[in-house]
Amino acid sequence: MGVYSAGVLSGWPTEDRAEKSKGFNINTQFEPILYFIRTAERSLDIAIMFIQIKSILDELLAASRRNVKVRIIVDYNYNNNKDLRHLERSGIEVLYYVAPDPDISTIFHHKYMVKDYTDEDGYLYIGSVNWSVGGVTVNYETFNFIVNRGVVKYYHEKFHYAWHRIREINETSLYAKGTLTEIS
Repeated sequence: MGVYSAGVLSGWPTEDRAEKSKGFNINTQFEPILYFIRTAERSLDIAIMFIQIKSILDELLAASRRNVKVRIIVDYNYNNNKDLRHLERSGIEVLYYVAPDPDISTIFHHKYMVKDYTDEDGYLYIGSVNWSVGGVTVNYETFNFIVNRGVVKYYHEKFHYAWHRIREINETSLYAKGTLTEIS
């Protein structure tokens, strides 16, 4: 496939908007992610610990309105908020990870997104950035966009497994069922 420049690789801004901004704008910091979402045509499968950036939430809603199938897995303990309820009411599938046992503290700490996956094509965003103000202002973070079919396929399958496994846990774990009943 060769080397890709920012202007060629779909899912990356075609111009350097950060240089043009005056002052701090959180949306500028997330522009590559926003553009990745904005350019989705068929699907977005998102595994992320939490979402606290309004422009990302808005872009996900816009994608859904364009008939892009959007599925999101988030950690329940960090996402019990009205913004995700709004996504759900708008037709976006949101699955909450709840630890199956209250005595074992686990979190859903992934940060990746698979865009427009098919057997022949697809794109991957992956990194360490939390989708929060602190994720780009306080922490030293990184993220990448990947087009390698083998890598994209791996994360597509990883998401598919997680989606079904977490749904199973939420349906069978009494603790998870009780916890999720609180947000219904």
